[in-house]
Amino acid sequence: MGKMVGVTEFKAKCLRILDELERTREPVTITKRGRIIGELHPPKPKKKFEFGFLAHPDYRFDEDAVDQPAYEKPWNAELGIID
Repeated sequence: MGKMVGVTEFKAKCLRILDELERTREPVTITKRGRIIGELHPPKPKKKFEFGFLAHPDYRFDEDAVDQPAYEKPWNAELGIID
């Protein structure tokens, strides 16, 4: 279940309890007069990129899409405008 801590102890030792939570990865239950008022859980680990994630169809471009210009009007450099 994890560690149970009273609200006054949590207030006094908040940083120490959070460091322990990070180290042990066990949830901390905060109580007030014996009633549970909150729970702290460690964050879920971030998912690392898997090899070949760009092979997914959403990240691929078709041959036709690459041939299309992104901007059809002349650029400022083509018109001789310098900003």
